[in-house]
Amino acid sequence: MAQDYQQLVVKSEPSFIALSNQNVNQFTLQQQLATIHIVISIFRVAMMNRIFVIQGMGKYVTFAD
Repeated sequence: MAQDYQQLVVKSEPSFIALSNQNVNQFTLQQQLATIHIVISIFRVAMMNRIFVIQGMGKYVTFAD
């Protein structure tokens, strides 16, 4: 009985390791995607601010004219 159980554990171990590795890879991928998403949204906000600044400068230039 114990020997059968041991064989079963040995047989199922590689697939369990593969499964846990897959979960880890999936988690890191999700983390990377989240980080990229944050970076993109920060960049987008920065670009919008830059555009507002440029528009503001344009207004100042027109006022100066």
